[in-house]
Amino acid sequence: MSLEKEMQATKLGLEIKPIRKLLIANRNEIAVRIIKAAQALGIRTVAVYSEADRQAMHVGMADESYCIGGAASLDSYLRIDALIDAAKRSGADAIHPGYGFVSENPLLPRACAQAGIILVGPDEQAMADMADKAQAKAIAEKAGLPCIPGYNQPGADLNALMKAAENIGYPVMIKALAGGGGRGMRLVQHAGDFASQLLSAQNEARNAFNDDRVMLEKAILNPRHVEIQVLADRYGHGIHLGERDCTVQRRHQKIVEEAPSPAVNTELRAQMGAAALKLVSATGYIGAGTVEFLLDERGEFYFIEMNTRLQVEHGVTELITGLDLVQWQLRIAGGEPLSLQQTDVQFNGHAIQGRLCAEDPAKDFMPQTGPVLDWQVPQGKHIRVDHALSPGGEVSPWYDSMLAKVMVHAPTRQQACMALADAFSRTVLVGFEHNAQYLQRIAEHEVFQSGKFSTGFLGEYGPTLLAGDRLENSLIDGSTHEELLAVSVFLTQEPRACEALAQSSNKPAWPSAMTGFSSTQALMRPVRLLIAGQAKPIELNVSSINADRALGQTGKCFAVQAPINLSKPKAEVTADAPAVTTPPVHHITDWQAQRHSKAGLDVVKVRCFIDGVSRQMTLYMDNKGVWVKSHLNARAIWVEDHSHQSDAAAGEGQFQPNVKSPMNGKLTRIDVQVGQTVKAGDVLACLEAMKMEHRITAKSDAVVDVIQAVAGAQMGVGQIILTLRKLGD
Repeated sequence: MSLEKEMQATKLGLEIKPIRKLLIANRNEIAVRIIKAAQALGIRTVAVYSEADRQAMHVGMADESYCIGGAASLDSYLRIDALIDAAKRSGADAIHPGYGFVSENPLLPRACAQAGIILVGPDEQAMADMADKAQAKAIAEKAGLPCIPGYNQPGADLNALMKAAENIGYPVMIKALAGGGGRGMRLVQHAGDFASQLLSAQNEARNAFNDDRVMLEKAILNPRHVEIQVLADRYGHGIHLGERDCTVQRRHQKIVEEAPSPAVNTELRAQMGAAALKLVSATGYIGAGTVEFLLDERGEFYFIEMNTRLQVEHGVTELITGLDLVQWQLRIAGGEPLSLQQTDVQFNGHAIQGRLCAEDPAKDFMPQTGPVLDWQVPQGKHIRVDHALSPGGEVSPWYDSMLAKVMVHAPTRQQACMALADAFSRTVLVGFEHNAQYLQRIAEHEVFQSGKFSTGFLGEYGPTLLAGDRLENSLIDGSTHEELLAVSVFLTQEPRACEALAQSSNKPAWPSAMTGFSSTQALMRPVRLLIAGQAKPIELNVSSINADRALGQTGKCFAVQAPINLSKPKAEVTADAPAVTTPPVHHITDWQAQRHSKAGLDVVKVRCFIDGVSRQMTLYMDNKGVWVKSHLNARAIWVEDHSHQSDAAAGEGQFQPNVKSPMNGKLTRIDVQVGQTVKAGDVLACLEAMKMEHRITAKSDAVVDVIQAVAGAQMGVGQIILTLRKLGD
């Protein structure tokens, strides 16, 4: 705001105090987003970071940075005292909390007021009223918003809650009173499941918000989740910026968001917008906020909550309105009046966002961690990617699994769907499993493209959407087949790979080069491959052959004998024996590999012909294994890990005594004791990683033999939690 405008505002009695220096009380992509918006307004920025985030992108982008504690959120980003102290030390006159962490904790605006620091957000009372879902519902009902029947009684025990659920009528929804983001929410269909689901919801809420209070609501089946974006200044003026549709959800967490909603017409938009502004008026709300509704199959909408912060999906609203919500947050927080009128808000085209997360869809969306070996953002005039990733970085288990937000903007919804699918097909992220292909399939799905779906969309079409991520399917469709063939040659050609493979198999190292082999000589020792830790090791025999004149190829040539389950086997018929199957032999010709190394990472760009078809791939190898990126996807093809090899060798149908941590995370509890008999499906222990609780269950009937870990311990992937023995042993 210019000095002239400041003087004019002062004459009008407006409380103008422009922000000069802003502390961002957050991390990762949202911290980067806020820094960019602040810098565009000439505001200096201050970053905070935990010990785990010392090398994070937002730390280097800000003008100043301060460490505020240990890796765990409770020791750093959730510490309001540390945030206020950093603001005072840096001389920041304002704090932007972003979303998550303390962004909806009423103690933050109280602490800011006491320290004389501007909070970019509502005041303590409005935040407190909306942070408590029961209180928010009471205020909304009084303001005239339609609400869902439910139950909330402070201190209610299990028996009281179960009785209330019976009175409401199943199905019911258990919802954490504090926080949001789908955490601490459980849908309960039957009374017999209530107690276990309540415990799970409370544990997850306690881990995420340090508050395990819950409320109950009647579950509305097959609804759409539609939210209204609002902006309001401190002078009583507010507007809405239309709706966003957040119906595509998994475990009550949004995955794909879009604006406008395909289920909302002009009349309904006006009704929902008017209802949202009633709540803004009733709470004296200031800044950017979101009022969330469920929209049922009849077109009736019901208030569910208000998020008193910036939303993860705010970008799609920005794309269709042309407004920068973060800049408006900063301007309003500095006392500037909201100059926009409702008639000024115009909608242009359609925008869709997919949340790129570090999770493995093929393994029930298990959180993933690891190094960022490669990261390439899809480019395009109408593509926007908010992220804080860079090659050489690391994804840790301490925080949320979301890494980036890929957004597209197009004239029509159909065009936006196709643009989003294309953007994810060109997203390169190597080093751990993620959900880019899963999001691509969602965007391509005919039901999603029709716009006629509910919050049950992923549950109903999950098997179809996940099919391509499962190993057995990728072997059938060939997407992994060609990668295996190329990697088998790569492992025999690279000295470092040979040494690592020999070390993992306790066998002598292979020759570092195969060029001296004749066409009749073969490498008899098989290549042992593990694909993303799945299935059994796959053996391929590799031989070096001279240029085959019949094929008309020159350069290095190889023959690879693949297992018969990778492609159609050959049938051999002799006079003395019936037809038998033998592994097929594939020819890899014109092998060309360009290699460069950096910081312990080998990157090899491969060009070759596989059975006469031209292929291009990029292979990445560090001290943990090999990743291969083809035109289809990126996969971990081989991993040097004794525990993974032994587990794979055991076979899925065989008894496996060691119960291991499937991820990096905190062991929140152990539910069994030594000597206890467990049945298949019983919960053995629970892990908390990336703010989510994950149950570890028994694969078969067994007896608990030894417990090797303690609740509260930080577990690594593959670390043994407990061991089992067969019944009767």
